[in-house]
Amino acid sequence: MNHYDVLGIRPSASQQEIELAYRTRRSQYHPDKYATADLDTVKWATSKMQEVSVAYAVLSDPDGRKAFDSCPQADEGPRPPRATEKPAARASLRDLFQARLAPYGGFSRGYFAPRIPVKKLGAARGNYAADIKEEDVVALIDTTVFGGAKEGIVLTEEGMRIKELMSATTDLPWADIRSLDIRGTAIWVNGHQVADCPMVDKPEVERIFAVVREFLREPSLNGASGAASKASRAASNPAPWTDPVLSNEVYVAAKQRLIELSDLLEPVEQEVGEEWLDRQALANLFELSSQALGDPRKAKLAYRWVLEVGRLCEAAVTSLNQGGRSIDLDLFQGNWDEPVAIRDLRSALKNLFSMIREEREKERANRFFGR
Repeated sequence: MNHYDVLGIRPSASQQEIELAYRTRRSQYHPDKYATADLDTVKWATSKMQEVSVAYAVLSDPDGRKAFDSCPQADEGPRPPRATEKPAARASLRDLFQARLAPYGGFSRGYFAPRIPVKKLGAARGNYAADIKEEDVVALIDTTVFGGAKEGIVLTEEGMRIKELMSATTDLPWADIRSLDIRGTAIWVNGHQVADCPMVDKPEVERIFAVVREFLREPSLNGASGAASKASRAASNPAPWTDPVLSNEVYVAAKQRLIELSDLLEPVEQEVGEEWLDRQALANLFELSSQALGDPRKAKLAYRWVLEVGRLCEAAVTSLNQGGRSIDLDLFQGNWDEPVAIRDLRSALKNLFSMIREEREKERANRFFGR
């Protein structure tokens, strides 16, 4: 992806041009503008907004822009692979399920292609996965009380779709998943709970998603790491702040998540007439961190700051995009020595999600009493 083309600017654009182009594109593609549009239009706008946020995060950071400009695609566009280059083979999710779980003994709520019962697959597709082709369904988890499969989880080679009782459907592409945990029968993605499967035995959930985690760690078709590779790479490196490339990746990713969070909160802030984020303090924090990452004496602390902001913002963005679903409360427990900007960010998010939980409880009570 050529970030200059995404923003519609020249490679020699000034920071002022980048800022103006970003604001223009954000206004054009922000999903809030398409709230009443059809699903395909909303998905298109969301995808374009993500491209714009990534482009701005890279080009507005001097180090990130320098690294991008040094790559051939910055001015030539993506190059097609040479005929002699063969992409690294990647095990499909279907193959992994067959290799790790067949003959599927001990499963009462998990079904795997090509042995998914026709009625269950039909019920799932009819209720929440009509746009997913039958042949693309790799596995189905039925979470309904009586086994009707109208709620549950559909897994494909591209991601998973979740439908819980009295909740909207949730799409989670594998490429967007950076952490996947199973806590009891609950599924946690990127720091917040996306589903709970109380009607499914805990060992069954664990066995299925152990294979999914293995799939996420597989090398991708272009030879790069899989969706969880950056997190794995950082975790496997005892001193990641000493790796300039990894430090820059984490910095750019954290900045992108902060921008996404800012975009999501801005309409709410305008409506209530109050700023939730101290953008100036956070911008100063990133500016200081950018300088400190190049100093061996300060890199460790700066890396920790940037990583924490990215972790907070990512969990918040993911939750808000899913309608304010539950978020890991441990995120709101900070260290005593963290900068004021991070402490204020943590406090603001804690207050925000407390309000969301209160509103959801009121809404649930009102639905129960038919108000």
